[in-house]
Amino acid sequence: MTRRDLTNTLSDIAVATRAHWIARGVTARQLRTLVDSGALVRLRYGSYATRSAVDWAHGNPRRLHILYVYAAMDAVGRDSVASFQSAAIMHDIALFRHPGETVTLT
Repeated sequence: MTRRDLTNTLSDIAVATRAHWIARGVTARQLRTLVDSGALVRLRYGSYATRSAVDWAHGNPRRLHILYVYAAMDAVGRDSVASFQSAAIMHDIALFRHPGETVTLT
């Protein structure tokens, strides 16, 4: 994958699993380099977000929780949906002061 293709892929995807990044043409070596350089940030085991997505969520627990939801959805399948607390957080329903990292999917 060329540097330009890599840049386009990073701008197209905000959160994805390792397998998803590789399926899009990012090699395992490039993935490690992107993580080492900070262009990709590990959200959870096997799930990575782009630096721009992490910067978007910086200092905002609700936005960070949304990234965790997308990481979980990508790991278990796109047919899943946020539910319970995660759905409330994504819809900006202020039921929880500190969303945290625990994600609820159905």
